[in-house]
Amino acid sequence: MDDNHISKLPMAPLQEVIFELRWKLNFDLTAQSQVDQQFQFAFANFSALSAGKLKYKIMVKPQAVPDAFFINRPIYQFWIEKEQYPVYQLGPGVFTVNETEKNYEWKDFRRSILEGVQWLMQSYSEKLDFSVAELRYIDAIEVNDDNEKDLLKFISHNLKIEIKNQVIEGKLMDLQLHQRFKVDSENYLNLLLTNGIKNSNQSKAIILQTSYNKASNISLENLTGWIDTAHDTCSSLFKKMISNNLYEQFSKTN
Repeated sequence: MDDNHISKLPMAPLQEVIFELRWKLNFDLTAQSQVDQQFQFAFANFSALSAGKLKYKIMVKPQAVPDAFFINRPIYQFWIEKEQYPVYQLGPGVFTVNETEKNYEWKDFRRSILEGVQWLMQSYSEKLDFSVAELRYIDAIEVNDDNEKDLLKFISHNLKIEIKNQVIEGKLMDLQLHQRFKVDSENYLNLLLTNGIKNSNQSKAIILQTSYNKASNISLENLTGWIDTAHDTCSSLFKKMISNNLYEQFSKTN
C-alpha cells in the first residue's frame, strides 16, 4: 500500500463496508430447494456466544415467511445497541458484518470480522464448507450541477475510467458500469459504477462499489490473510483511482 496516503481520509466518501461469507447448503428433495438444516440451532448458539457484546437483536424477516424463502439472505441482525454499528447479520447460508463511515477503522472492523467468524464457526456442530468470501466497499462521490452536465468527463477526470459514446449526443441521465477482473486463480475484483443519491445529505453522487471475492479454497486457516489482502487491494485501488483534486477534497479536516 502507498505509504504516502493516510489510513483514513477525514472526509472519505465511504457509505458502508461489508464482509460477507457464504457456505454450501444441502438440497431438500421434498421441498425442491436448498436448506440450512442447522440454522435455527446455530442462531441460538450465535445469540448466546455474542450476548456479552451484542445486546440488541432483531428479526428482519416477516414471522410468517418460512426460512427457506431467505436462503443466502439475512434473517437476524445483532447490534451492540440499537442501530449502533457494526451490525452482524445471520441467515441460512450467509453471514455478514457491516460498518459505516462514522465508526470505520480497518483494524477495528477486521477485529469484528474475525470475532464474528469465530462465533459463526462455533455455532454449527458441523464444519461449514464455505462457498464465497467477499469484502465490499460502497462510496458515494458527490457531483455538483456543473459536473452532472457531463458525468463521463467527471468520471474520466476523477476516477480514471474512460467511457465513450461515439454517436449519442443527448445528455447522459443514468449510468451503470460493471467490470469484473480475475486477479489470480482464486480471486476476483469487481467495480460497479452508477449514478445515485448520497444517503447522508441526499445530494447527487457517483456510487462506486469495489469488491474483492473468492469462491474456492476458503478456510478458517487462510481467512485472516485473505481479508488483509482484500482490504489492501480495495484500499490501494481506490487511492490510485481518485484524482489529486478528490484526494485533497477527501483530506480536508473541516
